[in-house]
Amino acid sequence: MERKREKKMGICRRSVMPLWEEAGEDGLADEMLAGWIYEVLEEKGGFLRIRTHYAYEGWMDAAEYAPVPANEKSRRSMYMVGVHAADVLAGPKVQEKRLITLFAGSLVSICEESRTQDDWVRIALPDGREGYTRTHFLMPRRDSDAFLESGRLLELPELDEDGEAALRQEIVDRALSFLGTQYRWGGKTAMGIDCSGLAFMSYLMCGFLIYRDARIVPGFPVHAISAEQARKGDLFFFPGHVAVCLGEGRFVHATAYPGCGCVTMNSLKETDPDYRKDLKESLVAVGSIFRP
Repeated sequence: MERKREKKMGICRRSVMPLWEEAGEDGLADEMLAGWIYEVLEEKGGFLRIRTHYAYEGWMDAAEYAPVPANEKSRRSMYMVGVHAADVLAGPKVQEKRLITLFAGSLVSICEESRTQDDWVRIALPDGREGYTRTHFLMPRRDSDAFLESGRLLELPELDEDGEAALRQEIVDRALSFLGTQYRWGGKTAMGIDCSGLAFMSYLMCGFLIYRDARIVPGFPVHAISAEQARKGDLFFFPGHVAVCLGEGRFVHATAYPGCGCVTMNSLKETDPDYRKDLKESLVAVGSIFRP
């Protein structure tokens, strides 16, 4: 019997690591964040084609490859950076040397017995170093690496009416927290973000892994609904563009639109001053992770 090939797994050690559409630094597709793991699929010309824990594929510089540490704690017990940017310092004082700045969604482990009285916590970075950040900058991880382990993505649990309303509001709040962030093709952080990056991060921070690009893909949590069913936290899809619904026809999105170039709010309602006629006329789908 042919032996099953063992997966070659890696971990992102940088604050932000670019993923390219092809083997070469041409056509930025995505960004990976510190602590995220991936599966290596092939190597070509100094680049690796990888599959991320959120089922997205792209090419990375082979020199950036690092194996997942064998002694790493359970990935399910890791902590996620919950603020837009968190400095990690050499010691529990603001005057200490900055080791790295981590962005929202990055993953770290908390060292045992590490909390101090001044809201500092010692954490283990994916490159093996240890440093200190503010305790309240972190939150328990809510997504998982299940896709790389079993090929399945997290499904929406049963929610009562209040639970669904709270989750919808949390998704919206995460999206609105990026207001004013510059538009950056392929971006996912407060340094710059694109339309599908905004939607992806808004859901990731709530524990759900939706497709990275601006379309509905079978097998991912988002399914199509009618425009009349759109509620807060759902997604509006346009050709090559996606926005997070705020309710009543309003939405927040990252746009490269002339005169804006950032995360902003607009409307599909003609009576609103920030009405986008071009988007109203090009709406192609509405998506939701919530059950009808």
